[in-house]
Amino acid sequence: MNTVVMVTLVGSTMVGSAQFKNMESCMFARETVKNQPGVTASCVYRYDKPKDRKGEQMFAAMLNAMTTMADTTKCGTLTEDTDPK
Repeated sequence: MNTVVMVTLVGSTMVGSAQFKNMESCMFARETVKNQPGVTASCVYRYDKPKDRKGEQMFAAMLNAMTTMADTTKCGTLTEDTDPK
């Protein structure tokens, strides 16, 4: 989904931003804001960034490998016959 963002600057410092549903409403608000001395405003599209699932996939693969290894070995598993009491 696309969003239109108006960024407001005083001098070279960003002092605000606002989101709009379409470019026309942003441009209307921009005209009102830029009538103030020393203030500039720009309307730009902002695209939602798709989520990166690579980290979650790597963690799931590591967890599955560790679970498989734990199921096939007795490493780290204490039972009554291996408990060093």
